[in-house]
Amino acid sequence: MGNQKKNSISRIFSFIFFISLGLAGAAMIVLYFTFKEIKFAADKSFFTNSKKSKIQFDEYNKVFNVLVLGIDTFNTKFNGRSDSVMIVSIDHENEKIKITSLMRDTWVKIPKKSSNTWNRLNAAYSIGGAVLAVETIERNFGLKIHKFVSVDFVGFPKIINSLGGINITLTPSEVAYINAKSENSSLRGAGVFSLNGEQTLHHASNRDSIGADRDRIKRQQDVVKAIFEKIKLAKVSELMSLVFNLMKFVKTDFKISEIMELSKNISKYLKFQILHYRLPTDDNIKDAVIGGRMVLTVNNFEKCRRDLHSYIFETKN
Repeated sequence: MGNQKKNSISRIFSFIFFISLGLAGAAMIVLYFTFKEIKFAADKSFFTNSKKSKIQFDEYNKVFNVLVLGIDTFNTKFNGRSDSVMIVSIDHENEKIKITSLMRDTWVKIPKKSSNTWNRLNAAYSIGGAVLAVETIERNFGLKIHKFVSVDFVGFPKIINSLGGINITLTPSEVAYINAKSENSSLRGAGVFSLNGEQTLHHASNRDSIGADRDRIKRQQDVVKAIFEKIKLAKVSELMSLVFNLMKFVKTDFKISEIMELSKNISKYLKFQILHYRLPTDDNIKDAVIGGRMVLTVNNFEKCRRDLHSYIFETKN
């Protein structure tokens, strides 16, 4: 009985662990405990190497890259756009988990059957779902993506509420933004606040500041850290509630067997150092208006690829 209970808790924590890595503006979820409501993608190879890039892809056994997509839709009939785009890299060699936030307004080539179309990075998912989002990132950033997980905004507040809220440090302007966007929010002043699901969603989506999307990514990273800390202290009943609340909001191409294999190392992964990074870097982008849209153009994509590989694989830039 003791071993059975231990295994159940291990399974729950393996699931929660993956949530905590990518949740911000939406969530990264890999479900182990129950699978019937999860939308598993077809098992097919759609990853295309970037022949134009001088950078070689990684060795699968050293670093495992998962694309995390937070989708800005409440309507399951439409793809929506990827409001949050993160690459979670599990670095076995250096015992680190590296989270790279990609700026959603980055102007990139979106590969299509007939031609390449330039658009914002977050448009790839709305055009062709996770398959196209993965290929877009692989071709533009020269990085192999092994798996993807996506969650829509309906599931986000439920994650936070299942954990009893999270603690976030807010400025006066961030407090005002949350109060204005939320139906029932009366936060006052500044400092550390316990935010519920709706408040956290608005905070993670907030780009109403001078830094715009740059500041929003920082907020999302703060949310990731806060959730991870809350999960460490959560009761099994809270984790169970989290699992069952989120099943139907998840899409992934993880196989059940792959999730089981990853879960074997969960106790080891929980000890890994967690790092955060944002790409493109400030010295390699500029604000621009294209077709009436505010976008971020990359000065040098090869530098962008070098920066990403230097961070993930700890190679010299």
